[in-house]
Amino acid sequence: MSLYKRVTCAKGGTCNTKGPNATCTKCGERPDGGAWWYRFRFGGRIIHESSRSQSLTIAREAEKLRRRQLEEQWNRIEKKKLPPTFEQASAGWLSRRAALKGSTRETYEHALKHLKAFFGKGLISDIDARDVAAYQKARTATNAAGASALARSDPPVLV
Repeated sequence: MSLYKRVTCAKGGTCNTKGPNATCTKCGERPDGGAWWYRFRFGGRIIHESSRSQSLTIAREAEKLRRRQLEEQWNRIEKKKLPPTFEQASAGWLSRRAALKGSTRETYEHALKHLKAFFGKGLISDIDARDVAAYQKARTATNAAGASALARSDPPVLV
């Protein structure tokens, strides 16, 4: 792990600090400006990248983040995501069925309208058999058609 600056020299190439008072031996000036670079070994390879920053603190953080990113990829670690809400899952389910006939799509949209009203913004993973039974009971109580109350309550696999 090393951090260093690469500054373009007026005489060509990059400046060094090997002269007196840390001046460049080629052009005689003190290197100023330039971005910080980091270099480290990972998985048998040398990673050599620019931090694109003139701040040493930001360059250190950039190096840590890059190393962390490589370690997560190497070990196949994925960030955990929340399961989708019922609304998101149902919208995705319907969008994956683009080849449906118009009447079938309308039937599904109508059924999903009732399901969305009941399950709303709840997480799809929180819906269980008791929730489905409660939906059936609520639909039956509103004098919905039998098929609407029962057949639609068995929602298709949404995710």
